[in-house]
Amino acid sequence: MSAPAREVNQLEKSMYDACEARNFQSLQRLFKAFALQEAEQSIRPPRTLARLLVYTAVKHKRSSVLAFILLEYPDLEIGDELILQTAFDNPDLEVSKLLHKHSPSIVHCDQFFNHGNALSEACRTGNPVIPNYLLDHGAEPNQSALGPWRALIVLSPVASRLG
Repeated sequence: MSAPAREVNQLEKSMYDACEARNFQSLQRLFKAFALQEAEQSIRPPRTLARLLVYTAVKHKRSSVLAFILLEYPDLEIGDELILQTAFDNPDLEVSKLLHKHSPSIVHCDQFFNHGNALSEACRTGNPVIPNYLLDHGAEPNQSALGPWRALIVLSPVASRLG
């Protein structure tokens, strides 16, 4: 009984490695292998693995891999602090566009541990690309769980856009 679990873990590790290496063909092949192995229980890897793959694709700026995973999991919840903070800490416009397309509500996410919102967290990195994208898609510069002063303090990288 432990042998199949070891095989699944090795398969999951191979999927993770393929995602990190941006080996799109290998990742597709591994998804098919997983589906065959788990044919009676599931046609896809478990959601926990899918979330790990999303996190890895975002962290390593692998937009093609991210697009594939989000296509495989159209209802996967991605609007949480871990994935979004990883996207802000590793800014990539294509990755951000894919995340937004999959979950438009991320523009208004305010689930960050320091009571910030998506815009204030994106601004914290000092790179204006993602904050500008969020502003272009409806992010409110004065929205913050700590009130407008918190939002304005961290918005300095995009202050010129705010007038």
